[in-house]
Amino acid sequence: MAAMPVRLNVLFNALLFVPLLISSGYSNPERDMGIYTELPAHLSEVDVIVAGGGTAGCVFASRLSDAHPELSILIIERGSNNDDDAAVDNPLFWLTNVMTASSRMLIYHGADEPQIGNRAVDIFTGSVLGGGSSINCMAYSRAQSGAMDEWRIPGWGAKDLWPYMKKIETYNDKSGSPDIHGYDGPLQITGNGAWGPTRLQDEVLKAAAGQGYPEAVDLQDMDTVNAFQRCHRYIDSQGKRQNAAHAYLHPRLKDGKHPNLHVLTQHHVLRALIEGGKAVGVEIVRNTDASGTRSGGSSTDKTTVGARKMVAVTAGNFGSPQILERSGVGDSEVLAQAGIETAVDLPGVGGNLQDHLGFFTSYLSGLPSNETYNGIINGSVSLHDMLERHDKKIGWTAYEVTSRLRPSDSEVHRMGRKFEAAWKEDFGRDPTKTAAVLATYGGYYSPNLPTNLSNELFSVAGFVAYPRSRGSIHVTGPSFSDAPRLVTGYLNDESGFDTQLMVWMYKKQREMIRRMPTYRGEYCPDHPSFPEGSDAACVTVDGPVPEDAPDIKYTAGDDKAIEAWCRKVVASHSHSVGTCKMGSQQEGGVLDEHLNVHGVQGLKVVDLSIAPSTVQSNSANLAFTIGEKAADIVSGEFLGEANRI
Repeated sequence: MAAMPVRLNVLFNALLFVPLLISSGYSNPERDMGIYTELPAHLSEVDVIVAGGGTAGCVFASRLSDAHPELSILIIERGSNNDDDAAVDNPLFWLTNVMTASSRMLIYHGADEPQIGNRAVDIFTGSVLGGGSSINCMAYSRAQSGAMDEWRIPGWGAKDLWPYMKKIETYNDKSGSPDIHGYDGPLQITGNGAWGPTRLQDEVLKAAAGQGYPEAVDLQDMDTVNAFQRCHRYIDSQGKRQNAAHAYLHPRLKDGKHPNLHVLTQHHVLRALIEGGKAVGVEIVRNTDASGTRSGGSSTDKTTVGARKMVAVTAGNFGSPQILERSGVGDSEVLAQAGIETAVDLPGVGGNLQDHLGFFTSYLSGLPSNETYNGIINGSVSLHDMLERHDKKIGWTAYEVTSRLRPSDSEVHRMGRKFEAAWKEDFGRDPTKTAAVLATYGGYYSPNLPTNLSNELFSVAGFVAYPRSRGSIHVTGPSFSDAPRLVTGYLNDESGFDTQLMVWMYKKQREMIRRMPTYRGEYCPDHPSFPEGSDAACVTVDGPVPEDAPDIKYTAGDDKAIEAWCRKVVASHSHSVGTCKMGSQQEGGVLDEHLNVHGVQGLKVVDLSIAPSTVQSNSANLAFTIGEKAADIVSGEFLGEANRI
């Protein structure tokens, strides 16, 4: 997800104000059983603290409560309760969740970086119970088997994680196989087309097939590549979002069988308290900021919560390393500069930041207005009115078609010796390893808001599946109000691999789109500025080129223009991992394979930050899987033996 313009932000907040006030419902004690906004006295000490109520945290705490109902477990979440929230429950409302001032989002502002034109990239994360699974576009996307095997972490290979990937889901598609998918899990997975228009999907798939990329039977079988498919989603049969809090946590809070499972919302976990080399609790402060920004927003009054058995840090790829560093666990030089005393010198904390970097580009179309979500953007359609009249389209995500792609050997060769060497090192041994992902949106999704256009727009997203670029995030002081230093590292790889792959993606998607019947040209502000007279220049047309038309011939000058554009627009797709990675300390690891923080007893990390490297998929499925696996690990430790699925 990329930043959306301020004008959209104002528009959506106005549209949502009334229905969200109606649905907030915090006065209902039965519904909110076990959820608090102030810490009750009887929870000043618990057995297990879960420091973050995001996707993995909700799964982990819920499963652990199942296995050990005698344990008192407290989830502490900086955001609000998501129960009965229209902007969470209704899929189309996900567009409102990428607003810069949405209270469900936390925005991390990156540093200016020279390799991307001295730009600063903003990255959004979830700030609501359920985390990213409460606000994302609900795309069902699984990691390929080779990605997890490449981690080389005992117990975390594909054969180890596949049972958990099946355990989380109820796959509602007849084309699926019981050997590959799960059919009795808490998360409902539905196919595309039930809630929205399908014309754009049909045209994309036909155009992709014409370019040599067929429609896959099951793109999520963990091995298929060089194919497209209609997106499957985390949506139930009633058109409602499936997220970690609603699928795992809320049912247990309400069933009367988990009296020791509790949630504290609207509080930051500042740090873990370490005494004698053991985590004994956390220090928390109230979150007073409802805007999702980092311009303060924390009370200065600190409260301590004790942990008799364990603290599990589950604050996400950006939050968890900061909690560790404020606890004195991290690179001693970083901690010294931040004025924090070192408890454990662990240089890997906050490093190894990896993200799916890429672009968003847009096209003019012949689509009718009722087959895009652009009416919501321009204000001619009200989400409030759609909700009031139970419009079926409210269950549409508008995330239409996705893919898994890799260039051919001849294309790799043409991209130069540096690229070819990097390709052989990273992709040469696995012919099923995805290099790039292209996906389409049923409307305009880009930072440049158009006005007064006669044509409907739709957008294409592309991201590098396994980037070589690396970044970092570190604290700059001991307080939550001390903004962290985020360096994305986008396009900083010396081989130029990520940039060249973005150029390849741009050319591929453009050839595909210009052959679609609805194509009416490029929306120029979202495309490269090609040299004057270039055959690649943007055009406005009355229809597509013939299917057998020759591809655009790009000159060296055109390629430079695309490269410059990539550096100008490269953005996050919010799939970051790696800042508290599993691995040995000698390899920069922060955790062992049991998710224990090196050098500290009773302190674990359970979220996307534990992954040693990225996977090609959207990150939600991996977060669900990590939560399930972690609960099994900890349950086994408490039982004294492995607890099998």
